[in-house]
Amino acid sequence: MQAGDNRDISTEFIPSEVEGLGVTSETFEPKSVGELVDIVRSTGNRAIAALGSGTKIGLGNPATREDISLHMRGLNRIVDYVPEDQVVVVEAGITLGELQTELAKHGQRLAIESLDGDRVTIGGMLATNAYGPSALRYGALKDLIVGVELVRADGVIARAGGKVVKNVAGFDVSKLIVGSLGTLAIITKATFRVHPLPESTRRLSFSAKVEQAFPFVLALREAQLDPASIALHVNGSTDAAGAETAHGPEATIDVVFEGFGPGVDAQSKACEKVAAASGLSESAPPGVTLSVASAASGACAPQGIEGQKKYRLKGTFPPTEFERVAREIKGEALAFPSLGVMHFGGPSTEFTPSEVEGQLGMTEAATLRSMLESLGGTLVVQHMPDEWRGKIDAWGTPPPAFKLMRALKDRFDPELRLNPGRFVGGL
Repeated sequence: MQAGDNRDISTEFIPSEVEGLGVTSETFEPKSVGELVDIVRSTGNRAIAALGSGTKIGLGNPATREDISLHMRGLNRIVDYVPEDQVVVVEAGITLGELQTELAKHGQRLAIESLDGDRVTIGGMLATNAYGPSALRYGALKDLIVGVELVRADGVIARAGGKVVKNVAGFDVSKLIVGSLGTLAIITKATFRVHPLPESTRRLSFSAKVEQAFPFVLALREAQLDPASIALHVNGSTDAAGAETAHGPEATIDVVFEGFGPGVDAQSKACEKVAAASGLSESAPPGVTLSVASAASGACAPQGIEGQKKYRLKGTFPPTEFERVAREIKGEALAFPSLGVMHFGGPSTEFTPSEVEGQLGMTEAATLRSMLESLGGTLVVQHMPDEWRGKIDAWGTPPPAFKLMRALKDRFDPELRLNPGRFVGGL
């Protein structure tokens, strides 16, 4: 079906229940941008949620309306790719794994990771601003995107960045759309800068007390080392029953160097010297680099004990406050100290019911949010169990720029069709 096709599309409705949101909606699965445009235009002012692989369906507050679900996996093509230009144009429904496989055939990659694995869609990553520890060197998606194609809530196709610039009131729409949770427009295509695959990669792991972590990061900087990523697996400051341990939280610090072989070797040796001078000892790497907790506890999985939904939280804070934040975490966490980001969650499938009481819960999350906001940071509920909904806000206090965010929402989506109510401040 192409844009402007007047054919009746009512037979393409598929009744379905949107998991995690507790509402029944009708589902479309467009296979082209033209088909998507027709769906948006033909459904009046009905509320729309665009879905990729569903890994972030628990992010945000409950939608105030959810009439239509758009499953975007049918838009999964690589539209344009010239390796010599180091730029790729892809549709929003392609997964990160599918894209990386094609780029790797030409010795390239999109320099980003996802905590949810390679099955996440590019559109979903853009909508939720997903990234991993390599943002230390390469930046997050806002730094890698150079163009975007969108379908507005009125069914009009808009483009920004790349060869066609059509920005709004001076804003870079390509970057503005990142992290907007599908509340401004439906992402259909994106253009990214890509990077060469490194010739050599080396990962070093060190055991440390939590108070040693950020001074070590500073020491690496003072030594003029350039790691591709730094990630800390915080083991938590409480025992299984929730009591604070005498020695406090500990951490395993992963430092990754990549590039040309001789340079990687030289930087790795220098890093080992800095670690030794900082009182750190070498350690075996954790089982899973990018999980919220260890492989054993599996805190990224959607279900906990006795079918109880897990929660996932993301805290941001000034990097200098890493130690203070880490000491407030019960259980395990994954932190990117140079970026001022920490992910944590629970309960895990390995805990007994009595041990769950020692895991961070809704009350403790509210207390931690107050502390982080007092530092100028945030706490976001990235996966909200059903029993939390309506009791805790997913986003916390709206930022100072909220009036501008509301004005942009009014301009992009005046009828409040796109994910209404799920974003910051009920946008």
